[in-house]
Parts: sequence; structure tokens; C-alpha cells
Amino acid sequence: ENWGKPGFTKKVFVAKSLTQNGGWASVDNCIERIENKYWKLEINNFQSWMLGFSRFTGVWQTTEIASNKILVDIVIHCFLTLRCCIPSTGFLLSFSGKHI
Repeated sequence: ENWGKPGFTKKVFVAKSLTQNGGWASVDNCIERIENKYWKLEINNFQSWMLGFSRFTGVWQTTEIASNKILVDIVIHCFLTLRCCIPSTGFLLSFSGKHI
């Protein structure tokens, strides 16, 4: 298993739902990783429509703030393929981002 090593990928599988057929849904790519510091990831090759998104890139950064307490900072960049989806998708992201 090479997942989590920079340059390697894994297929993501999901259960069947209203928006997914079930099975292979996307690909996770590990771009860079420094253990106990951060991961840089990209998610792409979506197998069903994802509100116009073509890919997500993100950084997962950890900081020890006290003994047994870790702060996790996640920054995600979303890439759209369809300009017509920008207003509705932007609304959904701004709404859901407040609850993350």
C-alpha cells in the first residue's frame, strides 16, 4: 500500500445514493506530505456530476497546541468547469463553510 506517499493515488469508492451510482467515485492524489506537519492533496476524476467542480486541492496542516491537543487547519480550493454553476455553487460553499 503506497497511499499517503507523495506521487501515489487511490480510488475512492462510495455507497449508492441519490447522486452516486455506487462504486468508484473519484481519485485522491497525495502531492506532498511531511509527517505530523501537513499533507497536500488533490481530488479529481469524479465519476458523477459534482456541482460543476472539476477538482479540489487542499492542505491539511496539524499543530500541537498542548499535550494531546492537536489543531487541524484545512484549506480547500475548488475548481469549477462550468461558469453557469458559479453563483449557486458559491452560495452552497459559503453556507456550508460556516459549519465546518
